[in-house]
Amino acid sequence: MKNIVIIILTLGTTILIGKSIFAPSAQAESADTAYNALARTENDLRKTVASAAAKARRLQERLGSEDRHTALPKDVEEFLDTTHRLDALRHDLTADIARLAAASNRTLIAFDHERAAITDPITRHAMTALRTQARQQTTDRLKQARKALNLLTRVLIQGSDVAHAAHCVQLAQELNTSGQTLEERIRAATEEARRYATLTNDLLGRLTTAYTE
Repeated sequence: MKNIVIIILTLGTTILIGKSIFAPSAQAESADTAYNALARTENDLRKTVASAAAKARRLQERLGSEDRHTALPKDVEEFLDTTHRLDALRHDLTADIARLAAASNRTLIAFDHERAAITDPITRHAMTALRTQARQQTTDRLKQARKALNLLTRVLIQGSDVAHAAHCVQLAQELNTSGQTLEERIRAATEEARRYATLTNDLLGRLTTAYTE
């Protein structure tokens, strides 16, 4: 584990800096537990985003293919299944962010209580610097997670629009027994649906790299 600093205070409280910070009590959820929950959700999100991106690309390609009349419904259904999974993960991510924020606040309060009991000014100054580092680390972690949450929300909105647009194209094709005007409208609508699928796929790509920027 990178950049781990463990300090045992005079009252026996252990403070862990690196992956998470502090452990104020056994009753309340620790920041470490909350961090691990967030990391698990983010890992599930990465895998699901990769699957959703592949299905968005397939849907985009299908909208421009000759067999879209027969194959499009299945591709739309698979894409919707993945977006439903992303929606569930959005709820999990929202809850995990709130849990980590609350747990971090509790541990900082516990830290401040221990720091206030230190009489040596040099040690107390060192603990103040340690608190600043720990708080900034958690702030950055939450900012990163919230950025991903915002992107995910945009993906879900656009993904829903893509699916509805693809369904509209499909239904219009069923009505198009003949007529040049309607055929032209269908082509224009299909291109618009493909464009939106491209935008959705671009957002999914941004979401994939949100944790590496």
